Amino acid sequence: RIYARYYRKWAANWAWSTVPGPHDTYLFAMYGEQYFAPTQTYLTVYTDAVYQGSPTWQPGTVGLQTRKALQGESYRTLTSLNPPPPRFVLDRWHCIETFATMNTPGSTDGRLQLWLDGVPIYDVSGLQLRNADNGGLQFDQFMFGPYFHGGTSQVQSTWIDALVIATERIGCLDDQPPDTTPPSAPSGLVVQ
Repeated sequence: RIYARYYRKWAANWAWSTVPGPHDTYLFAMYGEQYFAPTQTYLTVYTDAVYQGSPTWQPGTVGLQTRKALQGESYRTLTSLNPPPPRFVLDRWHCIETFATMNTPGSTDGRLQLWLDGVPIYDVSGLQLRNADNGGLQFDQFMFGPYFHGGTSQVQSTWIDALVIATERIGCLDDQPPDTTPPSAPSGLVVQ
């Protein structure tokens, strides 16, 4: 099992892409390999900033999909509990939590969960994340995006804060959103 919690904020002038993306974060299972293409893996769980599930594609919302290229399966887009999920508010911190439970080898007891600002958005069970030929496969890497297919239409900023990687759900911080006030300038500082 692997859990990732982080806060993400997109600038007020952020422009969502008209092509798929961005992939916001990735959970990988790669037998500990250090170097690989993020789309050519045994298992990638994508937490996206675009919803591609039923009923329609919608940028600026949270999405969840898998890809098992080295197990012979392309992208699998998952549908949220109440589609489509709420849109992200620009220039505001959002708490994003992804929890992935690997299946028993060859079985369909895998599970993917996602919360946005503490509210359950995805809870997909009955998944085969590793097949019988890959019984030793475990989650072993995490990567931040965002990655846009085709890039962005402008220079823009996004921020990340309060990252946690764990094996159990931790939850969002009590003082949402996190304090982003710059620290005061030091006083009485002497440099020699």
